[in-house]
Amino acid sequence: MLLYTYLLIFISLFIIYIFNKNIEIYNFGKRHKKSINILIIGGTHGDEPSSTLSLYKLITYLKNKKIYNGFITIIPKLNKFGYYVNDRYTYHFFKKYDINRCYPNKFYINKIVTKLIPKYDFIIDHHEGYHYHKTVKESIGSSVSLENYEKLTNKKIKKILNKLNKSIPEKKEFVFNKKKYIPDHSLRDFIDKKYPKKKYILLETTGKFNKEPIRKRTFKSLYIILSLLRN
Repeated sequence: MLLYTYLLIFISLFIIYIFNKNIEIYNFGKRHKKSINILIIGGTHGDEPSSTLSLYKLITYLKNKKIYNGFITIIPKLNKFGYYVNDRYTYHFFKKYDINRCYPNKFYINKIVTKLIPKYDFIIDHHEGYHYHKTVKESIGSSVSLENYEKLTNKKIKKILNKLNKSIPEKKEFVFNKKKYIPDHSLRDFIDKKYPKKKYILLETTGKFNKEPIRKRTFKSLYIILSLLRN
């Protein structure tokens, strides 16, 4: 009986492993010598659902659009197991992993992403980070953070955020982040060290510990991502 129990546990863990590894990846446009190649990642933390839901809406939107000068890859749900159980972490054989603290190759999901990074000119990394600016003083709330941008100026970003803040008046506004707090072994940290000239955007929407509705967070996320793509 004990043997069957162990066998059932092992099979269950193996199924979770296969489930997690089968990541959804959507491609739009065509890659060519002059194309602008963009990678958008959401759902790194399973309890940050607007990052996933907004990207599914973006996928639906792009299915009806022709992209002439770019190639866009979207990973809407990087942490599949965490998303379905509403957990920041994912699990592998009785050990939990924070995917955004395991770059470049501490976990098998991270290896999938690190192989993609060199193929893209722009990376958009979507999270929900509201609660961190309360628990970690160096961190930020609802914001956009940029690395290595010349054409997409601070002024343009501020203009996008001002429009958003006017369309949804609230106390917790989106801001343009100038802080350089970068958690060790995060995707931002990996890109900053391995590809210091790579263009990277960190999008943080208002997160799980406040009362802002998921619908509003999803709308704001989609609005910002579309504005960034158009610029």
